[in-house]
Amino acid sequence: MNLKHFTFTILVLFATKSIFAQNKRGLIKEIEAYEKNLVSNASYNKDFSEVWNAIYIIATEEYSTISRESESRGYIEAIQENSTYKEEITMEIRGNEKPYRVSFQVKQQRRSKNTDGSFSNWQSFTSSTLPSYYLRLQKRLYELLNGPIELSDELKDKIERFNSSQSKNRKKILKGSDY
Repeated sequence: MNLKHFTFTILVLFATKSIFAQNKRGLIKEIEAYEKNLVSNASYNKDFSEVWNAIYIIATEEYSTISRESESRGYIEAIQENSTYKEEITMEIRGNEKPYRVSFQVKQQRRSKNTDGSFSNWQSFTSSTLPSYYLRLQKRLYELLNGPIELSDELKDKIERFNSSQSKNRKKILKGSDY
């Protein structure tokens, strides 16, 4: 084997290995994009009371106190706070008839404790993790109303093809750990 052929063979092996690494990351990103597109624009062709119950479940799971609610208007405000952090969420059912949509709005505030034991004024801020939190809430709502998210047949085939080319489980894309 000459040096050019050997070098080419080594480059192909590295490229193949890096393609597989990118494939896993790429497939996981594709799965996340599919789920995000599915849940972020979802409308629910369910009874108003079913949608209300779902947002009430989310509010009680995520927050310690329901501060205001109106089932007839489809509106819930909930709050979670300690001495230096406060987070409020407003969830509202949109639409007068099926299909309904649900809006989420989170307000975050923080303050600091002074050396004399007093507190500064509350300051609003937006956490960098807020978009992923909205997505988690939307996904939870979708699953409460429609059951577990089913991937498209095309994505399932891609995952199956990728997993069949992997010899070790830790390199495979697994439901529950990777998506």
